[in-house]
Amino acid sequence: MERAGPVSRRDRPAKPALSQETIVDAAGLNDPFILLGISHGAAVSIACPECRGAMKRIDLAGAVHFRCHVGHAYSPYSLLAAQGDTVESALWSGISVLEEQAALHATLSERARKDEHADRHRAAAVRATSAANAIRCVIDDGWGASAHG
Repeated sequence: MERAGPVSRRDRPAKPALSQETIVDAAGLNDPFILLGISHGAAVSIACPECRGAMKRIDLAGAVHFRCHVGHAYSPYSLLAAQGDTVESALWSGISVLEEQAALHATLSERARKDEHADRHRAAAVRATSAANAIRCVIDDGWGASAHG
């Protein structure tokens, strides 16, 4: 991958509100907006990927970003990437549980008498394995790459 050249300095300084937010945020305060007297932003129906807390959309100095109630902050693209990571992690967890269920049903089918219970467990094992494989295909088809941009 080719590296980009150096970033040139702007002829004009950064907007004061954006600079103040960065300074206050670096001090480790959860909600710098109270100290800055800046509107808290508009509530959005998006949970923080890190803590699952409520998020707000903040339009400040011509830029949009999202911040949760404990201070996790995201640009729109970093939020999409974090959500993609969360979905992929959940999909892998689903595969794991489905494979465990398939193994358990297979064990139960082996231990069952030759009756309908054995057949039911074998069928359930096949369904769980099939579902796990389908989710694996979703991930293999580039879930992570498509979710990140």
